[in-house]
Amino acid sequence: SWSCDDFYENTVSQTSSVTTDNSKLGALMFRGFFGVEWDFGTICRRADLNAKLGYEAQIWMNQLRIATFQLQRLHNDLTLQGLTLSAVFNF
Repeated sequence: SWSCDDFYENTVSQTSSVTTDNSKLGALMFRGFFGVEWDFGTICRRADLNAKLGYEAQIWMNQLRIATFQLQRLHNDLTLQGLTLSAVFNF
């Protein structure tokens, strides 16, 4: 659910405001992971350990909603990326 409102006033007393209609929508997301994963299996028949290290990227389609005063597009893709390290211990 999105609702973007903003107000801008510059040094020469000119004002501008941006108001967008409320919208409710779903998001298409692409995710990629490149790296290594270790699965140490069962430890003492009661627990298992899993670890992974790599590079992950996510692209959320049409999710970056920032009101701008340069009359540019308000709807863009949001991208998250970086190094990922995770460890899971189940018992």
